[in-house]
Amino acid sequence: MGRSRIMAAARAVFGRMDPPAQLRMRLTQARERELELEMMLRESERRRAELEVRLERFGRLSGAVAHDVNNLLTVVALVASSLREQLAPKIREQADELCDSAMRAAKLNRQLLAISKLRPSDRTPEGGAIDVNVVIEGLRRLLERLVGASLELVVDLDARPCVVDADPTQLERVIINLVTNARDAMPTEGRLTIETARRAPAGDIHGESVVVRVTDTGTGMDTATQRQLFQRFFTTKGPAGNGLGLAAVRDIVSDCGGRVQVESRPGGGTRFEVVLPVSYAGGTHPASAPSSA
Repeated sequence: MGRSRIMAAARAVFGRMDPPAQLRMRLTQARERELELEMMLRESERRRAELEVRLERFGRLSGAVAHDVNNLLTVVALVASSLREQLAPKIREQADELCDSAMRAAKLNRQLLAISKLRPSDRTPEGGAIDVNVVIEGLRRLLERLVGASLELVVDLDARPCVVDADPTQLERVIINLVTNARDAMPTEGRLTIETARRAPAGDIHGESVVVRVTDTGTGMDTATQRQLFQRFFTTKGPAGNGLGLAAVRDIVSDCGGRVQVESRPGGGTRFEVVLPVSYAGGTHPASAPSSA
């Protein structure tokens, strides 16, 4: 009786030990469960890989469609703009509406094209060396229409070449998005200034850089808004905005090895500054000493 009580107490403290047969059975069950989990993990990875392939194909397809649609919209806008000059004043208003609609559609289409580029490698610049001043001059008439007659547009370009490695179309998107945001910050009147400059080596960009500034005299932003400014789908425009324009600007500039900075205060306007490394492939040389701008 005394020994039985001792064994009962020991089992109560340490638990009942499994016989060898039961221990082997439990080890076998554990191995089977481990194998089952491994198979489930492999199946999950296979499905994820298939989903990534499908998403990539969808992205490329939507990008191709967006590219073709953008070409068609460009033709519509150019033809409407050309016809406007030949129409009577009473009919020009309708041509203006056609141009505005084409521009808005083109803007949405460019954002679709940006979303379709799923991987950072897909956004690698393809255009080579391009002079930012040439790009801005090529956009001047479009920017004048975009800004409208109620706002003053000032374009101040550096006299020296401002050559960077970037896709011209992507660079145009950066400028148009920044100008559009500046315009929307001045609903009635104000001044919108576009500047370019060459800057001496500074910060995290080694060598000279090209600076593009877009400044407005609009409503400005507080610090909390500035912190969220480049997040996808963040917008201060309510239902009229989609929160993709500045996110696209950040991605494009980052892919070109540059950065975007913003300075603003409520009621004091906003300045966006795009800083891109200078490219010497376009014939410029470090000997043409830049001024610190």
